[in-house]
Amino acid sequence: MDKKIAKIVQDEAAAALKAIAEKHGMTVVPNGGTVGGIDMVLKFRFKTADTAAIVASERAEFDAYCGIFGLEPQDFGAKFQTNGKTYTVVGLSLNRRKYPIIVADETGKRMLFTDMVVDRIKAARKVPA
Repeated sequence: MDKKIAKIVQDEAAAALKAIAEKHGMTVVPNGGTVGGIDMVLKFRFKTADTAAIVASERAEFDAYCGIFGLEPQDFGAKFQTNGKTYTVVGLSLNRRKYPIIVADETGKRMLFTDMVVDRIKAARKVPA
């Protein structure tokens, strides 16, 4: 086996998996793998295509746990500035104690912030948009 054959097989497998993914409201893309002398391991990433469901789920989790971090439910979607950039609160990462606040920058790129940003979020809450 070689990388060329692995790429062909992975592309064909992704095409075959597409119908299954769509049936369940997801998309599928190849996500690497390894090729050995007698075998290959192919990886695929499945993502939900329903962004409204993702936002609703993130919102529900935020509403349930925001108080732990001194936030309020209305802080979901709040915009604040730090280091000259504007960020939007889009969720919580409960399993990350050091960086529990999920934000998105102006391009939509997500990143994690410490709870030190809570004061900025609270300050932005008091300023009319």
